[in-house]
Amino acid sequence: SAASDVYKRQPEARHARQTLMVMGVLLGVMFIGTSSLAQGFHVLPNNDRTVLADLGVAIFGSGSPLLLLLQGSTLLILMLAANTAFADFPRLAALLAQDRYLPPQLRWVGDRLVFQNGIIALVLITGLLVVIFDGDPTNAIPLYSIGVFTAFTLSQAGMVLHWWRERGSGWLGSLLMNGSGALASGLVLLVITVSKFTEGAWVVLVAIPVVVAAFLKLQYVFKRQRQLLTIPANLGPLVVPQPMADQGGTRIALVVVTEVNLAVRASVEYAQGIATRVLGVHVQQQGVDKEQLQQQWQAQVGEQPLEILESPYRSIIDPIISYLKQLEIDNPGQRITVVLPTPVARKFISGWLFDQVSHPLRNALRKDGSCALTSLPYPLEI
Repeated sequence: SAASDVYKRQPEARHARQTLMVMGVLLGVMFIGTSSLAQGFHVLPNNDRTVLADLGVAIFGSGSPLLLLLQGSTLLILMLAANTAFADFPRLAALLAQDRYLPPQLRWVGDRLVFQNGIIALVLITGLLVVIFDGDPTNAIPLYSIGVFTAFTLSQAGMVLHWWRERGSGWLGSLLMNGSGALASGLVLLVITVSKFTEGAWVVLVAIPVVVAAFLKLQYVFKRQRQLLTIPANLGPLVVPQPMADQGGTRIALVVVTEVNLAVRASVEYAQGIATRVLGVHVQQQGVDKEQLQQQWQAQVGEQPLEILESPYRSIIDPIISYLKQLEIDNPGQRITVVLPTPVARKFISGWLFDQVSHPLRNALRKDGSCALTSLPYPLEI
C-alpha cells in the first residue's frame, strides 16, 4: 500500500515494487479467468450466493471437498484483505497527524509497537458503517466503489503531475500510462456516481468535502497554536536562581520537552522554583533536528541540561519511564517531579488536540508510583 511504502527503504522499496507487480498480474489473470468461466457456465450474479460459489458448484459439485477448499480459501483471502486496512490505515493516519491534518494522538505507538489509536479509530468507524448499512455488503457497495475509484483517479492524476514536473528518463511514456489510468478510473467514477447516486453514492460526495474541510481546519488550529507558543525574538534566556535550601521537597524536576516554546519556558521557570536541580528531557521524533533543538534550549533556558532520548520504535512514553528509573537509581532518596507543559485552549476540543503526552504519561507514572507528575497549564486564546 502507499502508506506502508513510506516506511520502506532499500532494498525493501524494490521488493515492494516487485510484490505489487506480481499482485497486479495475479489479479488480472484471476479476473479474466473468473469472467470467462462465468460466461462459459452461464453464471449470473444473485442475492443468494456469490458468483465464485456458483462457479464452484457448477465445476466441482455441491458436495465436493474442492468446493469447501475454494470457499475456505476465499474466506482467508477476505480476512487478509480486511487486515490490510488495520495495518495501513493507522500508518496513513499517523502520516496525516505528522503533517498536522489529524490529532497528534494518532502518532502514538503503544506497547505492541503499533499505532493503537489509529486502530481504535478504525474499529469505531467500521462499527458505525456496519450499523448504518445494516451489515449488508450490498448496501455498502456504492460507498466502497466511489471511495476506491476516487483514490485511483487522484493517485493516477498525481503521478501525471509528478512526471510532468520531473521530466526524467522515460517520463513521457510513464505520463501517458498514468494519464490513461486517471482517465479510465475517472470515467468509471463518473458512471458509478451517476448510476448509484440515490443508492448511497451521495454520502461520499458530501463526506469528502466535509473531511477535507476538517483537515484544513485542524491544520489552521495547529498553526495558530504554534504562533501563540513561539518565543519572541527579544525574550532573553531564563535567569537561573540560587539553589533552594533543602526542605525535604522536590530535589529534581524533570521537564518534558516536545519543542522549545513559551509553555516549556514557563514550565522550566516553575521547576526552578520547586527544585534544586532542573533537567529537560526530549524524546527524539521524526523530523526534529537534535542540534537545532539543543541550540534553542540553550538560548532560552541557558545552563539547565537537556537530555535527548532515542526512540527506535517511535514510542514517547517508554523512553521517559526508562530514563526516570535510571534517574532514581543514580539519585537514591531524592524526590523527582515530572513537570509537563500543557497548552490549554478555551475550547475543549482544541485543548484535547494539544494534549499529546499527559494522559498516557500520567497512566504510566500511576502504575510506577515512584514519581510525581505536575501538569502546568499554559492558556491559549484558541
